[in-house]
Amino acid sequence: MAVRPGQRNERIRTFPVWEMFFEKLPEGSLPIATARVKWDLEYQKRVGIRTGPAPHLPPGGAAQIARVARRVQHSLGLSGYARVDLRLAPDGRFFVIEANAVPDLASDEDYALSAQ
Repeated sequence: MAVRPGQRNERIRTFPVWEMFFEKLPEGSLPIATARVKWDLEYQKRVGIRTGPAPHLPPGGAAQIARVARRVQHSLGLSGYARVDLRLAPDGRFFVIEANAVPDLASDEDYALSAQ
């Protein structure tokens, strides 16, 4: 079924919260998803960057993130699928960084892996 401009999804389904892990970053490097972190496979292997389900969210964090992701989807008038990127602060608060209305759907990418 085609979605008309301005038409919103009736029900938004969220996937498990996915995290980027920075396991062996060089001294002084910040855990930020730069272009090098995202696309340089050799660099990813060398410094231990991987992604997967977020194991250490604060109590109720996954449900709160899902609510915020749905609100972002509605607020921006997005339809179909989207990915909402967040940053988790040491005190357990999280911040929306961006909404990606066209995330990579390849079977070995985060969006598809989270959907599985």
